[in-house]
Amino acid sequence: MMKNKFWIEKKDLNQLYKELTTRNPQASFWDIFNDYEPRYEELADISNEWLEKQDKLIDKIINAHFVGVSLSQNDIDDIIEASEEFLFYEDEMNFEGIRPEWIEIAGKIGLQIKGLNDLTTYSFLDKLAERLENNSNREDYEEKSTILDDFDYPTLELAYSNTFYDENDCGYMDYKEIEQKVSKKFTQYKKKISELLNQEPSRELQPLQPKEYSDEFWNLSIDFTEKNSFSHIFNVNLAVWKKKNNVLFLYTYHEDKELPYLINIGGLTLEKYKETLSQYNHLIQNLDVN
Repeated sequence: MMKNKFWIEKKDLNQLYKELTTRNPQASFWDIFNDYEPRYEELADISNEWLEKQDKLIDKIINAHFVGVSLSQNDIDDIIEASEEFLFYEDEMNFEGIRPEWIEIAGKIGLQIKGLNDLTTYSFLDKLAERLENNSNREDYEEKSTILDDFDYPTLELAYSNTFYDENDCGYMDYKEIEQKVSKKFTQYKKKISELLNQEPSRELQPLQPKEYSDEFWNLSIDFTEKNSFSHIFNVNLAVWKKKNNVLFLYTYHEDKELPYLINIGGLTLEKYKETLSQYNHLIQNLDVN
């Protein structure tokens, strides 16, 4: 007998659909999301033109202020913090505990890169910190920071489970039992969504699976997901329904072994989904060939 409740929250899809049709009697379950377009945040500039300019600016800063200067990690942290104050907090700058010479240099750094978008600014300061830590070790910035095509998408959390730390939650359960409960709830939602849409999930929009889940696969998959976070849905329970221009997809998410399992429904344009799926399938095909 279970000691604790497994599912902390479970949304009723019938109730969700009823709310949709109450607002609009002509609504279908596709109207659970108003907009299926991918949403992009402002990304860091990773163009070759900017990266070359960035390296030249960092060289200029180091040559002007840090040649022959021995910096502790605290010094570097203070320089970067003071630069952030000039760049992000002009109206309420706080330099408490930072040496005056670092504040002066930070002001000059701020003047040279003022006007960049926020992520480009943070990337610049990260690279400057790396160079200050070790001027002789110039890592490839583009390999370290490139984001292929990251985007957000509309999503709704349908269910989330208890946690799995110890006897006080659901930590006493073994892995197989946990997976069975997650799979059962996922299947229930999948069946109900198919009923509400009056169609079965699309087989052609399922991701390819590797011949074996080797260390090489997981390493490539993790690397790919870091560059395109949407692809994390391809490594879990997944069902995808296709409309003319959009898809709905049901998926599970589990960040770490002690943390809750989530079951979410998301939406995206068909074109964007297929583009990302194609990139992922290409990775699997190359892995299986090799």
